[in-house]
Amino acid sequence: MRFLEKPNPVLLLRLAGATALALLLLLLLSVISGAARTASPSRLSAQVTPIWLGNPIADEDYAARHIWDLQVWRGRVYLGYGDWDTNQGPVRIWYYTPTASVFVSETVYVSETRPAALVDEEAIDRYVVISGDLYIPGTDPLDSWDWGNFYRNDGAGWVKYRTIPLGIHVFDLASYGGELFAAIGPDDAAGLLRSGDGGLTWTSAISEVYPDDYLNRFYELYELGGTLFAVKSPTGTLPKPSVYRYQYPGFVTTTIDLVPDQTGGLTFVRDDVFVFGDSILYVPWSRETVTSALEPISALYRAHIWQNGQRVAFFDGKYPRDVVVAGGWVYVLDAGGPRCIVGEGPPDPAGYTATLYASMGLAAWLPVATAHFTDTPNALEVLDGVAYVGTYNGDVYALPLVHHVYYFPQVAFDGRISERR
Repeated sequence: MRFLEKPNPVLLLRLAGATALALLLLLLLSVISGAARTASPSRLSAQVTPIWLGNPIADEDYAARHIWDLQVWRGRVYLGYGDWDTNQGPVRIWYYTPTASVFVSETVYVSETRPAALVDEEAIDRYVVISGDLYIPGTDPLDSWDWGNFYRNDGAGWVKYRTIPLGIHVFDLASYGGELFAAIGPDDAAGLLRSGDGGLTWTSAISEVYPDDYLNRFYELYELGGTLFAVKSPTGTLPKPSVYRYQYPGFVTTTIDLVPDQTGGLTFVRDDVFVFGDSILYVPWSRETVTSALEPISALYRAHIWQNGQRVAFFDGKYPRDVVVAGGWVYVLDAGGPRCIVGEGPPDPAGYTATLYASMGLAAWLPVATAHFTDTPNALEVLDGVAYVGTYNGDVYALPLVHHVYYFPQVAFDGRISERR
């Protein structure tokens, strides 16, 4: 099913024109590189008009239109959206094809009686690429809570696997040591599972039960320095996220503190953790109580392997919402204003002026685009020199990028001198 029936020549011309203009600006910048060494971020960042690509989920409720994730796979940009707080779903899989300028929907094989179904979840919270295949962790199933789900596309189409015991919430999947791992949040418990047969059967790697503790969930899995780590939510007794490491056949605790400067309330690391070299990058979230709104902290954090987290000073006071590591660059989307994880209330009538920053070594940050959006820009992906942005309203935009061949390694654009690379 196609959202647009044919390639959009006007859009293709707009993209080509925008790219040509950006290349011209790039040449001008190279001529004045000496002056640029002392330039401020605002002088280097180009104000651009985001190219609206479409909104294939416009008929969904507003909360269900929030785009949580954009994921590149096989030249496509997949949309993760929905809302499992307000019990939406089922969810249709959508992706955007840049070469044809169309949105395309896909279905899932469940059984012979349901060969072309929607995703049986209240939301697609994220996509995960494992060994070249694309996965969807089953965030909140519409089925019974006896089993949890995951969905896999190996290139031949989507297949549903209903195999995860007590997987009421499957938040993340990862591959390590030839096994598949799942981070789950059963009722009143946090669990990590491992599978040696590709997810057909599972064995508990750790289970921590805290009666009536709604917060207790494992949210993240990531590999760093040859070790598999997992991040758990705060609990009733520990108001910060906990980090565990895998030590066959299960997980053990560590003393790593991802947010050592946070005090008061409850702090979460529950969006993607992004690996860059020997470090991870992440945007923590906080809430005062279990029932209060979950809001992003106005900061980006970095943690070296086996070390506590620390703020990336450049982003203090900004509003980072998503991070992408691609082509040797790290991209950070600054949303330009605060918003809860679920957009409670209408967006700011003035809109949101977002800035996209890029870095090759995390010391110098180059503002590569500044654009205005009518709703919160929340998800970011980069493919073939174009940044794709998804908003709380379900709109998808394109921003051409040209910074890859021009970089100022001696200058950190917050005014400090960084090391030469």
